Amino acid sequence: MAQILSTYLSDAASVPFAWGQADCMTFAGDWVRALAGRDPVAPWRGAYASETEALELVSRAGGLAALMARGLRSVGWCQVADPCIGDVVCATLPGHAKPLGGIVCAPGKVAFRARRGLVIWPATIVEAWRG
Repeated sequence: MAQILSTYLSDAASVPFAWGQADCMTFAGDWVRALAGRDPVAPWRGAYASETEALELVSRAGGLAALMARGLRSVGWCQVADPCIGDVVCATLPGHAKPLGGIVCAPGKVAFRARRGLVIWPATIVEAWRG
């Protein structure tokens, strides 16, 4: 798992941020698709093209964790209480008001696709899922 994740993160680091195509939610969804061959973000991929549209989608779903849970359950991933490397998470970063979708990449650290690129940072995990 560690080598597959390392390769995925390395490849993802070269992809520029784009709402609805290469953002925090699609970053996590692409990881699931790489592992499982099914896309948990398929219903929303490309359905928004700005931060405002993304926030509206998340709000209508009842929050990012609820939206992620719906997509991940649809491809057979289950919520877990003990996140480990490779798990998809909804998490918050210090100083960041809204939760983000990410991937646990090391003990206590989560990888996110942010506007400035790939970010690996300690985060507070709100919910986690495993395939």
